[in-house]
Amino acid sequence: MPLLLWPFPSGVPGPPVFPRAPTGKVFVVDEVHNYFFGPSPYVNESCSMVFNVGPGMPPPQTPVRLFFLDPNGNLQLGNPAFAFINTLTITELFPNMGFPAGQAIIYTFGVGELSIIGRWSVNAIVGAFVTNTVTFLVTPKPLMGVF
Repeated sequence: MPLLLWPFPSGVPGPPVFPRAPTGKVFVVDEVHNYFFGPSPYVNESCSMVFNVGPGMPPPQTPVRLFFLDPNGNLQLGNPAFAFINTLTITELFPNMGFPAGQAIIYTFGVGELSIIGRWSVNAIVGAFVTNTVTFLVTPKPLMGVF
């Protein structure tokens, strides 16, 4: 099998690189219990997502590939350098449950990665483990100032 290097000699541009500038916002999408928890991300915001997928994932050092479908139906690939499997138990105060180590994927979005307002879908492949698709909402950034 040939080794593919980027950029291709043909001049085809590579995938976009989004700078990370996390705001501290974290939201949870839970495939196991089918819920969304936390503040919705704003359009173009760099924030973190905890994607609870339950037991059965391979070891934490296995590369994670996230697939996002934007509201317009366009496929976007998450940067695997910013996706990892949790190695510590994550505890939530509400709802009263936690995610044992090795059962959630954490991903940090880059500035401009969530570029469209609306309902996004996400699923992941980790080794031979494939998740179901879950959705989350990206909202407009609220206007600040005097009205």
